[in-house]
Parts: sequence; C-alpha cells; structure tokens
Amino acid sequence: MAHDGGWIMSLFGSLTAAISGLTAQSRALGNISDNIANSQSTGYKRVDTNFQSYITASSQTDNRPGSVIARPAYTNTVQGTIEASDNQLALAIGGQGFFNVALSKGTLNGKPTFDDREFYTRAGDFSRDENGYLKNSEGYYLKGWTVDGTGNPDRT
Repeated sequence: MAHDGGWIMSLFGSLTAAISGLTAQSRALGNISDNIANSQSTGYKRVDTNFQSYITASSQTDNRPGSVIARPAYTNTVQGTIEASDNQLALAIGGQGFFNVALSKGTLNGKPTFDDREFYTRAGDFSRDENGYLKNSEGYYLKGWTVDGTGNPDRT
C-alpha cells in the first residue's frame, strides 16, 4: 500500500498507537490524582511522570507501530514545607536527606525486632512507643547507632 512513495500505517497500527497514548495519559492522571489526595500527608513526596516513546521500524513486509508509556519518577529530593509542631520528638530535614527507618517484624523477649530492609522517609513525626523506640505515624522506627558511655556513636 504505497502512498506518495511511502508506506501508510494500517488501521490496527493507528489504533494501537492511540491506545498506548491514552493508557500513558491515564497513568499520568493517576499520579496527579495521588499527588492531590496526599498533598497534606506528612512526608509525602509527589510522583512525577516521564513519558517514553517507543519507535519501531517498518519495512515493506512488516509494520510495527510505535507506542508511548508513562514511567513514574519516585525519587524526589525537593524539600517540603517545614511546619512548627507541639511534638518535642518531631524532626525535620532542611535540604536533601532522609531518615533511615525500619519496620518491626515482631518481638523477641518483649523487645521489637526489625526488618533488615532499608527504608527512607522524610516523615519525621516521631513519638515513643511502649519500649521507648522512636516511631513515626506510618509505623516506621527510626534507626540509629548505639552510643558508648561518652556519647560517641559505635559504628561497628
């Protein structure tokens, strides 16, 4: 099917490209919706969307239409608003950086045990749990170092 010396895209190819574009826009709108819904959540960081185009080659015997996908960008180091708090254990980070936190995976001898995975957050609304550990409103425990008798951190 030559048209002006070139090949024209089939109806199926046109619809495939259009559907991929609509799907990508739908995902981007989902990210925007999540950003609006969580705009007042402590420590929430917006999710941006990057679009990637896939361009495929066509030949006289094969026509593979291109498409587009939406890729969420979760890494966001932009500082949010720092607000005053009556909570004396609330912490905020000015500039870039995150709190290193862990989830509890249960207890052993009445003390919490922690998941080995590394998690990072900017939610610094900490309070003491029943064992004296600092825990934020999302249930993550602040990780830290033990200190020796002089107050110096033990990093071993």
